[in-house]
Amino acid sequence: MKIFTKILTAVLSITMLFSVAGFSACGNSDLEVKVIDKIYIFYIALTVVIGLIAALFIIGGKQNIKKNQKNILIIILACVISSGVFLGVVWLIMIYFNSLSPTYAEYCDFLYSIEYVNDQGEYVVEEKGTYSFVRLQGLSDAGKGKEIIIVPEYIEGYKVEEIGYSESVVNEGIWESERLKKVYIPFSVSVSRTAFQKCEKLEKVILLAHKADGYDDRNGTNVYCTSYYYEAENVTNKYVSITGSTIYFSNVSYYYNYENAPNDGYYWVDDYDYNSKIEFIPKMPEREGYIFDGWYKEAECINAWNFELDKLPETEYDSEGSSIYQETKLYAKWIG
Repeated sequence: MKIFTKILTAVLSITMLFSVAGFSACGNSDLEVKVIDKIYIFYIALTVVIGLIAALFIIGGKQNIKKNQKNILIIILACVISSGVFLGVVWLIMIYFNSLSPTYAEYCDFLYSIEYVNDQGEYVVEEKGTYSFVRLQGLSDAGKGKEIIIVPEYIEGYKVEEIGYSESVVNEGIWESERLKKVYIPFSVSVSRTAFQKCEKLEKVILLAHKADGYDDRNGTNVYCTSYYYEAENVTNKYVSITGSTIYFSNVSYYYNYENAPNDGYYWVDDYDYNSKIEFIPKMPEREGYIFDGWYKEAECINAWNFELDKLPETEYDSEGSSIYQETKLYAKWIG
């Protein structure tokens, strides 16, 4: 039984060692729990098992192993149980942290947090951050009551860069709304894969971006981007992204209509059913030294678009019965 006692002691010692290391990592004041690589936990558990089995051979020796096969089975079982218990405890701790409801700042329709990043791109506490930005963590009560939400580019002087956060068991910033139908998202704002999973009525996510390869359609929401990469040979208004998701080209585009305009000339994009009116009018664009004077149907600004009367073109179909993509282009008129 002496060998059994030695090995059991080794089991408990190694398990405690890795437990302390794991919990120390979770409680590290320089890093938030949400950014700790959760897969690391699995490696810890695996290492515990491997370490214990190694200790069994080292402490026991081959001859003692042959004589104590029953004890060996017991020790291996103890290894599995101890590592399993350890993993389970850490897992519960992570779920607990994930289930906490931190108090976020409120701005109009949104709940948000300010995130801090160091030179290595790691999320850190404010004092050690060299760069900061806004992450939208949810909707305020006012936001939950709206059918259309426009994500701002800045909040309180900080650039909005993320909507939600998703990493292993940690999913933050999940928007909840029973009314939301459409969301407009500016250029360069990333969206987590779980951000809109509790917005059951959400129909369209409009991205003011040329590509949407970083987004997915797992929530059943149609994702739209600008027509910048549209090719006439495509006929339809969709393409498959590098992640395998179906992305659509918006069929209404608003252009700044002057040389060297930002975003390759795109001010805003939207999408509506063909032969329908444009229901939402974006805020007026700005240009230094000029006054905005409405939206027009051509770059020369001859015929103004009448939002009360004008409609998108009627639906056209190809020989296979698929709807043909038709882009309605609106151009800004400037007086200066």
